[in-house]
Amino acid sequence: MSAADLDLGSVVAIAKKDFQDAARSKVLWLVTTVFVAFLGGMAFLFAWLDDVLAQQGEEITAISLIFFLQSPVAIVIPLIGLLVGYKALAGEVSTGSAKILLSLPHSRLDAVLGKLVGRTLVLWTSFFVGLLVALVVIVAMYDEFHLGQLVVFTVFSLLFGTIFVSLGVAISAATTSTTKAAAAVVFVFFFFFFVFDSIRTVAYYLLTGEVFPFEDAPHWYLFYPRLSPSGAYEAALVGFLPSGEIPAGALYPEGTEAFYFSRWLTLAILLAWIVVPIALGSLRFERLDL
Repeated sequence: MSAADLDLGSVVAIAKKDFQDAARSKVLWLVTTVFVAFLGGMAFLFAWLDDVLAQQGEEITAISLIFFLQSPVAIVIPLIGLLVGYKALAGEVSTGSAKILLSLPHSRLDAVLGKLVGRTLVLWTSFFVGLLVALVVIVAMYDEFHLGQLVVFTVFSLLFGTIFVSLGVAISAATTSTTKAAAAVVFVFFFFFFVFDSIRTVAYYLLTGEVFPFEDAPHWYLFYPRLSPSGAYEAALVGFLPSGEIPAGALYPEGTEAFYFSRWLTLAILLAWIVVPIALGSLRFERLDL
């Protein structure tokens, strides 16, 4: 695989066809419906809670909306991204249509990147529609929102979604059947949401004999979560949100300027989670016997 194998025209053509196929097969509409129902419902719930708490004399700040959406989005987007991506190439290989695709003037690298772009556009389009519905709900029911915060939330949510599409397409490129690809994406989801953080807990216990640091946690313990896509997403969101009442907590410890807590390094980690999986998937796809 080399840059010489890349034809941007082919990538665009494959991405366009993939997006159109998703629309024709109702995948685009199904994903859009999920995001509309989810984001619109969460926005309605937020506005309702704000009204209930306001009657009790309590106040929810505008920044709370972002974190009210972020926590469930951090679960829903990975699921949708992996599901959108896992059949991208494995489905073509298992049905034999990959040979037809590659008989056209498309390299294997073109195919992988084209599928990544096409599937990413499916997720992005659906997310945008869902977010617009949520914005309509907020404007109609809630008397305050911060556009800058919403823009930052949107940008990093789209990057976060792209990570899991990249993982899904990379897995799809590395396997020869949709069954294997499905098993692999289930493992990836399970690992990041149920195993990854446990590694930190076990390591800390082996080093100190304690399960959790109750105070003065070492920097490696605080840094470790942002090595995962979800941790990097949360840290980047907090780091890049416009100044205001941001609950940074342990994400950006006070009194330290260590480079590994930099928001720019966190952004680099997010981008690496997009680039590295698809690069490895492309290398594997080059070697597959179709």
